[in-house]
Amino acid sequence: MSPTISVIIPVYNSELYLERCVNSILRQNFSDFELLLIDDGSTLPCAKLCDTLAKQDPRIRVFHTMNGGTSTARNYGLAHAAGQYIAFADSDDYVLKNWLSAMYYTAIQEHADIVKSGFYEVNNDDYQEMPDGSVTKPENYLNIIQYSNGDISGFYFLKNLASSGFGSVWNQLVKRELFDSCKFPDGHLAEDVRICSELCQVAKKITCIDAVAYCYVQHATSQLHLVSEDFVADNIAFWLELADVFLHKYHCKERYHFAKAYAALGFLAHSCSSARINQNFEDPAFWHKLEQIKHNVPLWRSYRYLGPRLSLQFTILKFSPALYKTLINLVKSND
Repeated sequence: MSPTISVIIPVYNSELYLERCVNSILRQNFSDFELLLIDDGSTLPCAKLCDTLAKQDPRIRVFHTMNGGTSTARNYGLAHAAGQYIAFADSDDYVLKNWLSAMYYTAIQEHADIVKSGFYEVNNDDYQEMPDGSVTKPENYLNIIQYSNGDISGFYFLKNLASSGFGSVWNQLVKRELFDSCKFPDGHLAEDVRICSELCQVAKKITCIDAVAYCYVQHATSQLHLVSEDFVADNIAFWLELADVFLHKYHCKERYHFAKAYAALGFLAHSCSSARINQNFEDPAFWHKLEQIKHNVPLWRSYRYLGPRLSLQFTILKFSPALYKTLINLVKSND
């Protein structure tokens, strides 16, 4: 008999955290699920750990594949998933025991295609177990995202992709059939926002719940200054593409200009930071991204979305990159 839910976890050399993540899922108060571990070309210790975990619980299925990235691993999981609903988790995160039950029973009661739940942002050392092995609510979480109970429109979902977890796949339950027309984009690094932007447009009903049960772990490698330049380029491309969706499909000029401004915001925050600006000035890819932003993002339309400080930065950068670099280095030296 097929399980009700398939939980898909891409695994790549995450042996330090994987067992914690898996155990938190196995101790759910909802048991009718399968857990697919997609070993995305991990080294031997992590690959062996996947096999060891699978021997401990028949609900775990392991697939060893060649390394292809997160999107490829998730699509592989979708191709082998047997559940009526799909949930995703990252291998270094963990969940509370009502993660699946809260979303599933809402999906059934409300006939929802997507159920979106809240989450905690936590440090790695916030993890604590109860005597039965289930995970306790984090006491010193960094941040909490909590929604109000109720239905939302696909357009509301889409226009909030940049905030409050709407652009993340791991805090939602999705009806399996939606993935018949939506796949994770191979070759792209901003895969979560891309797939979420597609799912919310094909879903007939989307419901949010006030349950908070996913713990999104922040590591040093999660910090914004470590985001790769390839990710920045992919993110810029996505937001410029989404701007056209807002304009031509939804006829919403306000979101059209917001999406363009958000592309500029990502570029300013990452590629133009004090930690990167000197190095990036020697990189032709930086100048290509700058020309893309200058060509696609009008200054006067962006001010209301960027705020005073970023608007000033954007203005200086657009008209004199050399002056921008000088000022950024001057501010850095005075810190």
